[in-house]
Amino acid sequence: MVKRVTAIIAAIVTTTVLGTGLVLAAQQFPDVPPSHTFFDEIDWLVENGITSGYANGNYGPQDSVTRGQMAAFLSRFHDAFPAGPEGPAGPEGPAGPAGGPAGPEGPAGPAGAVGPAGPAGAVGPAGAAGPAGPAGAVGAAGAAGPAGSTGLQGPAGPQGPAGVGVSALARVVGASPASDADADKGESYTVTASCPAGRVAYGGGGSIIETSSGAVIVAVSSYPSSSTVWSFKAEVIADSDSGSNDKTDAVTVTAYVLCGNA
Repeated sequence: MVKRVTAIIAAIVTTTVLGTGLVLAAQQFPDVPPSHTFFDEIDWLVENGITSGYANGNYGPQDSVTRGQMAAFLSRFHDAFPAGPEGPAGPEGPAGPAGGPAGPEGPAGPAGAVGPAGPAGAVGPAGAAGPAGPAGAVGAAGAAGPAGSTGLQGPAGPQGPAGVGVSALARVVGASPASDADADKGESYTVTASCPAGRVAYGGGGSIIETSSGAVIVAVSSYPSSSTVWSFKAEVIADSDSGSNDKTDAVTVTAYVLCGNA
């Protein structure tokens, strides 16, 4: 709706608000006698060429003023009283407050690939030969003497070092993801994933799936709960609810663990 003001208010704005003093003069309009409350202000407008009233000689102090007529009044005022020189700049204001806190740390990256197995240990040296057996006694002609006994075997060489490395890691997804059909700001979800028997956790993480675009959920932490279990936690930092307008913000949070040989 277009707002309108009266010719009286226009006279007050251009003489009082804009800061120009009044000079008293004779009556200009039959409908604005000297006894009128705003006689001086209206008379000043005429004296300074800002208004001249209607063609019938009246001013119409109670008539409405359109936005276009008010623009004409202010333009004539500007022409009659141009602005003075610009004053010096004011002092610089204080610095604004510091920005918000740093965002949460992102989830840990996946574990690196398993290194190759180390080389086999060197073969130990052969043991020293045992001493020769004594010569048999000279027998009677015919039968040979018995052979001497075998010498003792030398000690075994030292065992080489064992190779290093683990078998390839297997990614195991948690069996119980957290699903929420209406996530709200401030809610959090902690889920886990476990290695099978005989395997231990070398790392892990999680995933966040939003089936609607209203909620904002971020990973808070990813950590081992034990040697075989990995935990993943996510938190809702914003949703699309506004007052009584409760919208659906569906999310699903799942953990996974990287398992290898103990």
